[in-house]
Order: sequence, then structure tokens, then C-alpha cells
Amino acid sequence: MTMHRIVGRRAPLLIPLLAAVLLLLLPAPASAITNGEPDDGAHPYVGIIFNVDTFCAGTLLSPTVFLTAGHCTVLFEGTPTYVTFEEEPVVNPDPTQPWFYTDNAVAVAEVYTMEGYGAVFPQLTGYSRNDLGIAILAEPVYMETYGALPEEGLASSFTSTQTFTAVGYGVQEFAPGPGGRQVSAYGTRYRATERLISIPSQQSQVGEEFLHLTSNPGGDRGGTCFGDSGGPVFLGDTNVIVGVNAFVTNYNCAGQNYATRVDTAEALAFITQFL
Repeated sequence: MTMHRIVGRRAPLLIPLLAAVLLLLLPAPASAITNGEPDDGAHPYVGIIFNVDTFCAGTLLSPTVFLTAGHCTVLFEGTPTYVTFEEEPVVNPDPTQPWFYTDNAVAVAEVYTMEGYGAVFPQLTGYSRNDLGIAILAEPVYMETYGALPEEGLASSFTSTQTFTAVGYGVQEFAPGPGGRQVSAYGTRYRATERLISIPSQQSQVGEEFLHLTSNPGGDRGGTCFGDSGGPVFLGDTNVIVGVNAFVTNYNCAGQNYATRVDTAEALAFITQFL
């Protein structure tokens, strides 16, 4: 596993979501796609979106439309922002420059955040509903296959045996440092198998907007962690996106995580207006 050393990087933004590597001091080890493996070309349409201050993951839906999280796009508004689909872009050691150094980055022309983002979700204190965002690339990126949207209401048919594939670029390793463990490696595209904790239709309002997923290792399961924000949750081994990684509930990235459902009428209406 390639190691990247953080040297004098940006000041952390303390937000309680799966944003990029924003918390440099965490109380326990964590990893990116937890209990996962390098993507190894399986999802070439999953990329990393970044500016000087932060980064997130996302999925290319068409040559110019990139789906990510709303708590990511609000951080990219009004700043030079880029997307690359490299599996392991090189971290830029200069904190005044974009987070990654790559010759294959495409500039982002515009970002949009789903209307209603920022409204506190009453059953999940501190987290927002409508956590979806779109980045429009300044130049098209042509691929043989793109991420695909689900049919409306698809998640309501899931059973407890349904599996998913999470993909992202988050924190991979920690190393000892002043004040505790610090991020020592991140920025490689990883994937892992996730499972439902409970069926969406049985979760009332939470299930209407989020997929509630396990982050515990074991049983060939994995999860997400810091830096995986905006990354896709695919249905099984397909390219159908059923969720967008939103947040974890503790800084150990263990136990459970949540992904914003993409199959709701509201989510699909927001996304499809750009396609």
C-alpha cells in the first residue's frame, strides 16, 4: 500500500460528516473503505473531486455530470475545483495548491447542491437531509460505462440479504504523531462489500431518506470512513447507484454508516435535471 505523508496540510474543518481528511487527530485507527481492497479498475467512473481545502468521492453519470454529496458541493462553491478518475492521484505537498497533483484532472465548471440541504434531520441529530450534489465538468470525460441511476423506490424492495459495493478514496492508515494518531495514507480508490442493518421500509423517516449500512468487518463485510463522502453505494456488483455516502456515527468508523438514498422521487428529480 502506498503511503502518503501529510506535511503542513490544511487546517481541519470540524464537521460531523464523511467529508475528506478533515480530522487529522482521531481517537482510534480507521481506514478508508474499511475491510476493503484496491478497486483495481472495477469502477473507472468513480472519481475524486477536490480543491485546495478538501476532497470527496463521486460518480460520473454522463460525460459531464458528476454525482457527489451535498456537504461536499457546498465546500466547493466559488473555488477552483477539479475531478480526476485516477485510482491513486498524487497528494500535493503544497497546501496553497489543489489537494492532488495530476495531469489528468478536469476542471469543474459549476456545482449544485440539492434544495433543502442543511435542514437538520430530526432523527439523526446534527446531520442534514437532501445530502446530494452535482458537479458539472468543464470538459467531457468519455467512458464505455457510467454510473447508472436506480428505478424509483428500488430500495423499498431490499431484504436483509441484499449486498452493496461501496467505493471511495478515504483515509487508509494512521501513524503515531504529536497529540495522537494522524492520517498517514489516503487517496487510493478502494471498494468493499456492505450490508443493510435494517430494511429501509422498516425505518420510518430515516429509512425514507437513508440506507442504514454496517461498517463492521467480518463476514466479508466492509464500510466507509472519512474521505469517502459522496462516493457511491452500488447495488451488488452492478453500476446502479442506490446511495451516496453521507456520514458515519463515530470517529472510529465502526458499527454503522448512512448513505443518502438515490431512488427517491426527490433525489431522482434533482439529479435527472442535469442529464
